[in-house]
Amino acid sequence: QLRNLTGVSTHVVPVVGRYVGMDWEPSASRTLLLLRTDVWRRVGFGAPLLVMLGALTEAYPPEQQFTYHKQHGYITYHEMFTKYAAALLVPWDCNVLSFYELYSAGMPLLMPSLALLVRWQPWVMWGTTHWNRADLHGPWVVGETVEKSVATGVTSLLEATDYFQYPHITFFQSAADLCFKIHTLDREDISRRMKVSAQLADDNAKRSYLGVVYHLLAFGPLW
Repeated sequence: QLRNLTGVSTHVVPVVGRYVGMDWEPSASRTLLLLRTDVWRRVGFGAPLLVMLGALTEAYPPEQQFTYHKQHGYITYHEMFTKYAAALLVPWDCNVLSFYELYSAGMPLLMPSLALLVRWQPWVMWGTTHWNRADLHGPWVVGETVEKSVATGVTSLLEATDYFQYPHITFFQSAADLCFKIHTLDREDISRRMKVSAQLADDNAKRSYLGVVYHLLAFGPLW
């Protein structure tokens, strides 16, 4: 929101994740994990999309078909990384920690494209685009309707998030596009590329923090 309001971009140390210290393990699994329970149980959003995915999947031979598993409550990262072929993440805010963990672990990620996410704003509410305090009257990005989202600059806000800055994310434009991509994804190649990118981000973060420490020490203790 600050960047959207001021147009000022500052140096940001990338979020690396790696709290769990595990990697995704390629397997013969043909199950796509649908992250976050409440997104998929919304009658006007998750249910119709799953019906379309099921119908589209039937066009593939039975031995090639993927299944779709909705996350039910808490699920461990170990289970994510060993039982599922990939994960589908529909972001619900600018920073979702599980995104960084899955990315660093090299788990193939499918996400809605920028244009699709803008259209979905009224149904997938972000904390940064939906205010529950009536006394906030700034020129904030508001996502209550598609019209308000576009008018208040939601596209530039979403585009600036890490979801659209990190490479090797597989974006889909529609249910049909999602179905096609999950059935044709080279998961092992994408996983390798994600891990290389995550390592570069880790190295960049370390250099940034060391630079701050050296700068502070050059002027003596601050306490």
